[in-house]
Amino acid sequence: MLASAAAATMLSSDISGVREWSKRVHLGFLSMSVM
Repeated sequence: MLASAAAATMLSSDISGVREWSKRVHLGFLSMSVM
């Protein structure tokens, strides 16, 4: 489910939007793994 949502977001967004989204997701995973 998450993978398809990510693919849809990437397909429907421009490259800069995808980069911002990826950065937020990456930071979220990092903070979760730290906690």
